[in-house]
Order: sequence, then structure tokens, then C-alpha cells
Amino acid sequence: MPMIVAPPVPVPAVQDAQPAVKPFEEVAEWLEPVRTMLAGKFGADNMDRVNALLLETGAVIAGGSILRAASPWNADVRGLRGNNPRRSPEVNDLDIYVPVRMTPRLIDGLYTGEGGLLENGRYKVLPASSYCESFLRKNGIRRVHTFTDQNEDNPTDIMSVRHRRSVQQVVTNFDLTICQIWYDGAHVYASHPQDIRDKRATLQSEYVVALMRGNQYIRKRMDKYMKRGFSISVEGARETFDVLPTDQGACAKDKNQFRIRKTKPEFWNRWFASVATAWLSGSATTFRTVKSYLPSIADNMLPTKNVLIPLAQNLPHLSAISATGIQLITKGFGRWHVMPLDSFWENFKDTGYDSEDYENVENRQALAAEFMSTVVPDVAWQADGVRAFALAMNKFLEYQMLPIKYSNREENREEGLRIKITDGFTLGTILYKNKGDIPFDRNDWALRSLFMEPEVYNIYLGHLAKNILRKVEIATDYAEAGALVYDIHNHPLTAGISQVKLMDHLRRHKRFPKDAIPCYWRDCNKTLALTEIHHILGREAYGAWFGGAEAIPMWQGFAQSDVTLMDTIFSEEGMEAKNFSCCPVCLSYVRREDGCMFMHHQCPNLQTPYSVDLYNKYKDRFNELWWCTLCGRVCQEHQRVDHPEDIVPAHHALGPAEGPRTDLIRPGGGASPFSNDCTAYGGGMLLEKFIRFQKIREVANILKAQIGRITLEAAKKYMIDQVWNSPLNIDPMLRAHLQTLLTERRFNIPTTAFPNRPPVPPENNNLVYPNVPRNGAAGDVLLPIVLPEGDDVTTMDTVRPAIQFIHRRQNGEVNTHADEYIGLEGLFNLLQSRNDEYRQGRGGDIGMCWNYPTCDAKIHPQEIQAILTRLDTNAADYPEVTAENKARYRQIYDVYRNNYNRKFQQRGGTRRRGRRQHGGDGEGEEGVTPFFVEASDAQCMLPRRSNAAAARKRKTLRRRRTTRGRR
Repeated sequence: MPMIVAPPVPVPAVQDAQPAVKPFEEVAEWLEPVRTMLAGKFGADNMDRVNALLLETGAVIAGGSILRAASPWNADVRGLRGNNPRRSPEVNDLDIYVPVRMTPRLIDGLYTGEGGLLENGRYKVLPASSYCESFLRKNGIRRVHTFTDQNEDNPTDIMSVRHRRSVQQVVTNFDLTICQIWYDGAHVYASHPQDIRDKRATLQSEYVVALMRGNQYIRKRMDKYMKRGFSISVEGARETFDVLPTDQGACAKDKNQFRIRKTKPEFWNRWFASVATAWLSGSATTFRTVKSYLPSIADNMLPTKNVLIPLAQNLPHLSAISATGIQLITKGFGRWHVMPLDSFWENFKDTGYDSEDYENVENRQALAAEFMSTVVPDVAWQADGVRAFALAMNKFLEYQMLPIKYSNREENREEGLRIKITDGFTLGTILYKNKGDIPFDRNDWALRSLFMEPEVYNIYLGHLAKNILRKVEIATDYAEAGALVYDIHNHPLTAGISQVKLMDHLRRHKRFPKDAIPCYWRDCNKTLALTEIHHILGREAYGAWFGGAEAIPMWQGFAQSDVTLMDTIFSEEGMEAKNFSCCPVCLSYVRREDGCMFMHHQCPNLQTPYSVDLYNKYKDRFNELWWCTLCGRVCQEHQRVDHPEDIVPAHHALGPAEGPRTDLIRPGGGASPFSNDCTAYGGGMLLEKFIRFQKIREVANILKAQIGRITLEAAKKYMIDQVWNSPLNIDPMLRAHLQTLLTERRFNIPTTAFPNRPPVPPENNNLVYPNVPRNGAAGDVLLPIVLPEGDDVTTMDTVRPAIQFIHRRQNGEVNTHADEYIGLEGLFNLLQSRNDEYRQGRGGDIGMCWNYPTCDAKIHPQEIQAILTRLDTNAADYPEVTAENKARYRQIYDVYRNNYNRKFQQRGGTRRRGRRQHGGDGEGEEGVTPFFVEASDAQCMLPRRSNAAAARKRKTLRRRRTTRGRR
């Protein structure tokens, strides 16, 4: 596995001015004794490699082992180390100080890499406390890695020195002057060589106060060196110094210091920086065994890579394993177990990151950008650090809030038993345990060790949330003003969602499987993972939602603004009477693009009640439901036998909703989806649509008595069936009466029969934006030409295929782009680039011609669709375009279409969405009640015709308009 190397940070650590590096000198007389001692440790044959490794990493070997070689003492005389015969009187431990960024390289060279110099049997880590004034924190030591052999002899402590300190600052400021001696791979240095020769030590003045306060660590060191034959004086004190009794309460291991630490802002800043660094640096632990305490989230849905974050830190002396798990998160003092080196290093690599660097916000964002680059590599995250941090840390918080127990296990080869390597719990486990959601399990005794009080838990969680979640000041589509927002997937910051808005989204998708709900952001094609929903909603709301404790929408009746939707049947405004229609299966409404009389969509996409039976009966092989906008009848995509290249939808014969699927009325030759008269195809034109609209009013009037008594789903199902059957069995007299009503532009149930309450504004949270029609007159569709080959004017290369657009400029002139071609691949690369820029809020050119601003026309999605259609229908002409290419182009097109519609729909466009409704107090209000929703996913039929045929069609339509104008 490649070694992780921490990158430089944008804002480097400020070097500690104090303590300054004390004067020191090279002592050549001690070089050979020191090298002889080290040769006994590493082996004489390995000394060249050891020296090279020290020089490469900037590490030094310092302390007692070097002092022992330079100034020997007889440990046996003073009984040092007791009478244990296995203990050598020599100083067998090595203390190596190394810059934090080079720590992985040093450990790799000594122990874990190929050809490691030393054998290792056991391993433990001593992290610096985040608050206690310990030797480690005082000297800028980030972490101590201790390696021992199988007998726990010959320990090596590798001290990782933070960026704010140099190694020389550390070793020249040890507490005792005799210990300020070190070897750097080439020379031996000392700050007080004469003290060493005279065996006379001085306790430095900056340590005297700590000693007077009873620092146990300093007392033990002084006692140790006095037993080794050194006299010790204290700066500013008499020569013979009686060590005061130790205050056992100072930084004691078994004393919970949380109530002291929680009042210190510096503790929380350091704590969060250490947590964020562990996650963002990629040093999270990979767990092989996980268990979920949340039944709805299966074990195979759980993250296997996570960080066991330090909480109360009762045990600053941490080993990686214990009988009850990692002690930073569990309670109790279990004995340490043997851990195979390869298992530990696989899970607990030191990455060389200094968490103090990431107390700086800018550095945290830069590290988050590196993290996100490994997740979504095609985004320039370094220029978007705020979003990178929000997305990366929300994922961390998502994992932490799950109630999970993590375990790794290894075979004990000697005993044949499986022993715990690591065992720990997330914050969510402690939360669920405190709430009583995790029952006692006799087979899982470790759960008894969870000890955190709710007050303490909330403080930790509060600091995580404060540093990770964002607060929006201005309301958006996805959050109310002042709300905390959650950032997931690859969304822009503007798509951060609040708990309230997510719950609204879930309500609108209650028909969907819980684990298959589409994302709320329009441009995201992912589904919402249960873990993400749990993260945003929180424990109680998630449980209520997953358990189905949601209010069922009830039938609230129609307002005047609802029924006036049907008034479009009387419109004399252009083609409005023919353009407006309702899907016969879900009653969602749509205004077609000019020219095409057939629409299709997928009813389940709208999250509104629909007739499941009718949908399953009449949907096509692509799950699309077709209908005629002129009469409102269900249709079907039909491929004519005599002309298989022409696909024209065909009307179904009228039939009852409860009956079998009716036959198709097959269109004859010359059929066109651009016709404005469906009678030739078996349709009933505006009279049939009027009958359907009339029935909607009649049923709504009948169901007024059921308001609040039946569900919206039941009311809509009844209405859909009644409207479906309304054109059946109409005798000539009734038909004549209905024709009279249509001519007189009135319904038999007047608008005043319904209340005039204002309509409820719709949620602007469609999965896709409604289609924006092309500018220009009806039928004036200028489609691009796909040439087998051409010269791309952007690259000056000959490309296959080449695209020639035909555009209408803003001033009305037609630009044929003569000799201005763009390659197919280049076009879609451009669209992809514009999509990315638009997603990042920089997409000013989205929707414009590829040669903008020279050509100020727009590239309508219909033009891109025409290119894709051409590639499919004439695939033999473009052999270089593979299926993979087409799939990629289709994905780019789908995003581009939504971005285009989003941009120009917001500016008004020409799609008449949200028209002013008429009737009562609702007059002039935009929007409709939840009963009627817009079929925003509906599309019209695009004919598969040649460019020549399209040109003939345009010419015919222009001639007809001219003729009508003369009349």
C-alpha cells in the first residue's frame, strides 16, 4: 500500500518563538561510542541505512540512550530496574524525534516497509492530550509511536514533532541539561557537554513551576537520573533539592477532566481540528466487521471506513486495543492484547498530518478539497474549498450519527482464538443507548461500557454541528431563512437543505420505496440513501418517517382557481385551446410546445395520485403514457408497417376504465404529429376534451360533501375513472347540447359553485424544470445538420462527424453557419463544460450558441435531441460514434436540457407556466392547489424525419400562414 504523505498547507504554522534553540556544539569524542551503541541495536551492517534514513527525514536520536553511550553509568550499583533478570542494566530504549510530515517515512524505513531494519512484536500509541499541560504538548509532540520486540524489551519511541517546533527546539529544551544530547546520523551534538562529563545536571527554569505544582513526570525523571549517579540542581534554588510530594490529581489518568476542559475554547478548537484532520487526511480506519443497531439500515449499507473520534479522553495513555475496545470511547480498564503489526498498521497508519495546522479554517478547506478530489476527481475543488469542506464533513457527520458498533478481529495463531483488534462505537451509538433504543444484550457486554451523560454528549455533538453545518440567512428553494442546512452528494452550496424542506420532499415522495427516493436537487440523478436521510432528519424524525407516521393527505375540494384551469378550452388566444390538456391517467396538466399534438410522460414521476391500473394498462414499453393534447384521449406510440422509419402515435378506441385495454385506431399514410386536427386519427377534438373538463367539474361538485372525509388519493382515483368514461355512450341529443355549451363558452357547473379561497402556492421542487419552447413562430423549427465530416473551426482539425447549426439570431435573421462547423465531440465537451460552470454558479453562457457572442442565438435542447436522434436513426453513417459515446452524450444532454429550462424558465421564457387563474379571490394568483400539478416531465413527439422532409414541412407551414393572412 502506498505511503501517505501530508501535503504542504496554504497557511504554514507559525514557528514558536519560545523556547529558542539553545546554543549547542558538536562533540566528536562521543561519535564512536554512540555509533557502537546503535550498531548493537540495529546491527553493524545496517548502520549506513540508519544514518541515511535519519539524514533523509531530519530525525535525531536523543535522550537517555545517547547519554548512556557518552557518559556510562553502572545501573547494577543502584539497583536500577529492580532484580528482574530479563532486564539489561543498559538503557535499551531509543527516543527518536522526527518532523511530523516525515513520520510515516521513518516508521516505514524502520519497521513497516520492505526490508525494515527492526523486528516488531507490539505497538502502542500515546497521543498528546488536547488540554493537559503534559510533556508532549509542552514540547510540541503530536504523538508517540512505541515499538517493542516480542518480550516487550528494547522499546523504540518515535516522537512526531509538530510543524510549529523544530527538532532542535525540542531537544535543546529538555528539562535536564544532561539530556540535551542527540545524534543526527552524522554527528553528536550537546548543549551542555561539560555537565555530561561532570555528571552534573540542572533542571531548566521553565520546568521549576511545574515541579513545584507536583508534576509527577518531572519528579520521576529527576529520581531516575539521581539513581544513575547524576547530581541535579534547580535553577534559582539550593544545590540539594528535596522533591515535593506529588499532587496526584494533576492530569491523572483516571480522573475525568471534562468539566474543566469544556470551558476552554482552545480545547474545542484543537479537538475539532484533530477530528477533521483524521477524516479528511484519509487516515480513517477500515473496519471489516460492523453492526447496526438501527433495524432499518442493514449492515451491508454501513460505512466500513470511519473515525473513532476521541471523546472524554479519560485514558491519555492509549493502546490501540483492549478487552472492551478503544478506550477513548469506552469505559473501563481492560488488559492490553497482542496485536500483529500488519493488522495494526493497516488500520492505524500515521499519515504525517499535523492537526494543529488544521485549526486554521483555510487549511481545513484545502485539505477537504484534496479529500473531495479522491471522491469526485473531475471537479476543481481547490477553487471551491468551502463547498468541499461542507460536503466532506457532512459525510463524516452522517456516519457518526449512525448507531454502529465497529470491530476488527484477528486469529491468535498460538491459542487458535479470535481476539479483538479494535472495537468502538460512533456518537450515534451513545445517543441511541442513552435514549434506551438499544436494549441490553448479554452477548455484547461491551455495550455496558458506554458511559457518556446526555449533557456531555450534546456538547460534543454541538461543537461538531457548529463547525460542519451551515446557516443560511436568506430563504432558498431548499431552506427557510436562518435554518441550518446539510450538504450532500455533489450539490452546490445553494442546494443545502434544511430538515423542514427535506421532510416536505419526503412527503411528496411517499409512494416511492423508502430506499429509492430521488434526490431533491433537480440536477442530481442520485437517490437519497437512508443514512443521509437519518443524518438530516435526526433520530426521532427519521424513526417517525420510516415507520410511516405521516399524515395522509385528505381531499380538500376545489377552489375557483382549480376549476378555471379548464377555461382554457374556450380560449381564442392562438392555439391555447388546443395546447392545454390533462394526462388522462393522473390529470396533471401541460401546455404543449407549438406544433406537436401528442405528449408523453411517466405518471409516477410527479408524486401525485394516479390510476395505477390505467397506467400499467396503457403505458408503452418505455413506461411512457401518451395522450392527445387536442382531445385528451390516451394514445400509443405506433410504428407503421409500411413506413417503419415513421413513428406516429395512434389513438386508442374509447373504452371503460375497468375494461380491457382497447385497440389502436391506426393512422393511415400522411399522418403527422404536427396536425392540429385529430379526427382523422379517431380522436374527438375539442368537444371530447370539453366533455372531460366538464366531468372534472361535475365530480368536484359531487365530492364537496366528502371534503375531509376521504383521502386525496381516493378522490382523485374516483375522478380519473369518471373522466375516463365521460365520452362513452353519449347520445346525439346530449352531444348537441354539449356542443352548444362549448360554442357558448360555458360549463354546466359554473365557477361560482366553488369557494373562492386563494390557491395554495405549489412547492418549487420539481425533479426537472418544465420544457421551455423554442422562440419563433409555430413550426419554424431550425434543426442542425449532422455532416459525416467537416473542419472544426474551433480546432482547425477535420472531424467526424461535424455539426452545422441553423440559427435565428435575436434580430430575426437566419444564420446558416455556412462553413462554420463544430465537431460532435467538441460540441458535447462544450456542453459539459457549460453544465459544470452553471452548476458552480458561473454559467453565463449556458444555452447560447457555441459561437456566442458572434451568434447570439440559443442552442435549444430540441436541437441537441435532433442530433442524438440522427445518430440513432442513421448510425451506419457515423461508425466512429460508439454506444458509449452516445450514452455519454445522452447524459450531457439531459443535464443541459434541465439547465437550459431552468435558466430561461426563470427569466420567463415562452412556456406559459403558472398562468394567471381566474375566479374569486384567487384571481391573479399564480400556482395551483396540490390536486392539479404540472406535468413538468412531459415531452412532445419528435418526428424522425430527414432534413429535407423537415424543410418541406417548414415551407408548407409558412405557406399556410401566408394564405390565412391574405384571407
